[in-house]
Amino acid sequence: MKRIFLLIFMCSFLSFCSEKTTYKCTICEMSFEEKDRSDKCQDWCENHHSCNVEIISHSIK
Repeated sequence: MKRIFLLIFMCSFLSFCSEKTTYKCTICEMSFEEKDRSDKCQDWCENHHSCNVEIISHSIK
């Protein structure tokens, strides 16, 4: 019983640790690992009403 509990606990802990924080542009909904890239994308989208290829080349989605 203890082994099953430990196994379940370890699996849930590992899945929690493996999740990465992502940041999303609210206009085009591109996701980034870095907040500053997301902010740049957001600014570009708001000012130009388009996507910037240089910025979105760093997106993860």
